[in-house]
Parts: sequence; C-alpha cells; structure tokens
Amino acid sequence: MEKFFNYKENPFSDEKAVSNNDIIRVSEKMDGSLIYFFLSDGVLYCRTKGTVYSQQAQMAMEIVKKNEALKNNIYYEIEMGLTPMFELISPRNQVVILYNTEELKYIFSRNMYTGEYIFSEHFSDFAVPSYPISSISDSLSMLQTMNHREGLVIMFSDGSMLKLKTDEYYNLAHLKDNLLNEKCLVRLILDEKVDEAKAIFVNDIELNKYIDEMAIKVIPTYNHLVTSAQNFYDKYKELSIKDYAILTDKELDLPAKHLAIG
Repeated sequence: MEKFFNYKENPFSDEKAVSNNDIIRVSEKMDGSLIYFFLSDGVLYCRTKGTVYSQQAQMAMEIVKKNEALKNNIYYEIEMGLTPMFELISPRNQVVILYNTEELKYIFSRNMYTGEYIFSEHFSDFAVPSYPISSISDSLSMLQTMNHREGLVIMFSDGSMLKLKTDEYYNLAHLKDNLLNEKCLVRLILDEKVDEAKAIFVNDIELNKYIDEMAIKVIPTYNHLVTSAQNFYDKYKELSIKDYAILTDKELDLPAKHLAIG
C-alpha cells in the first residue's frame, strides 16, 4: 500500500491540497496490522509489512484456515491479478485501540500490474465499515461521534488517500509514547499513575512486561535515594546552610543531593 498521511500533516495533505479532491469512499481506519496475501507455487501465504513469520501473519493464517469461503475468495482474487489487503484486529494484537474480537477486516484489493485499488464484493462480509460521506467537513464531524476507534480513511478519485484520527486516539497514542519514553515512564511510576495506563493497554503483553521491569528498578532505587537524603538531613540539619551544602557534595551522589537540598 502506498504511504498516505494524516489531514494537515504535511503540504500534500493540508486543507488547500485536498479540499477540491473528489471523494469516492470514506471508511473506518482500523487500528491493527496490515495483512496481505500471495501465492507461491500454488500455496497461500500472508505477510505483514515486514515478514511472513510475524505473529500477526500466523494469526491471520489461522483465521483463513477456519473459513473455507474466505480462503477460496482470496485464492480467486490473487489468480485474477489482485492482492487482497486486510487489517488484523485482535485483543492479542493491541496497538492503541483494544478490540474484543479477532478478525480480518477487508480494506481493498490492489491490482498487481496497474496499482489500482479495487473494492471487491467477494469480501463484503469482512469489509471495514464505510460511510456515505462526500466531504472532508462531514468526515471531521463524524469523528466527533466515534468512540474507541482510530478514525477514518478518505479515498479520492485519483487513488490518493487521507487519514483522519479521533482526539481519543491521539491522546491514547501520546500516552503509549510516554510509556515507551524512559523518563516519562519513571515519572508515571513515581506519581503512582502507571497502573491506570497499564489498564488501558492491558493486552499489550510486551509493553506491560517493560513497565513492570522498569518499576522493579525504579521504586527501590528511588526509595533508597529518599532514605539517604532523609538520613543526611536528620544528621546535619543544625548546620549552617553553607556547611550543609559542602557536606552534600562530599557524602551524597547527585540525585540524593538534590533531594537533601530540596
């Protein structure tokens, strides 16, 4: 799939660049993993952007193997020169939004020779939701009514696309970025706010493992610093400010020194 951008993300997707484009389809942007299928020596495979060996690719193949009609339609599309593309959503594959079901949601098929995007009726039962919207302003209005969803994708008549994302999604994505930022994560742990964040990403096993490992390191270290600073203060609090400051340089490391002086 060609890379496409968020609304107003850059000059190619700002209001002036897209305002006069003819909209042919508005569909929901699912928050999962892009999956596409191909044949090799007559055998069906699927892959993510990176590899056929990813956990997401294996999950997608499990879904297809359980649905003969879906598998046959994928075979047919590929033999017709089309690459069917799906979004894998699953509670085992939480990116930001948490889904309660494990599904392949059909996005569209792409012509292997011309690059044209085609919406196939073969996958109507699996298609991402689409909406009868004909303007960007109406799409932006709809975003305000969408809960626990990523947003919308607008496709124009020239084949170009545009992403619109909900405020809720942006906030959750920002929170996840903070959890992956060591400095921000330490602050959340010390402020005792990390459990609330973990609850939002409860099914992201790797993220929760990382948070727990960081908490195991941070909490004892911080408690040791606080104890050292408190003991130092109790011992030397009667000294003059100058003598007290001189001793902090000699007896405390930098973090404990800041606490003792603070």
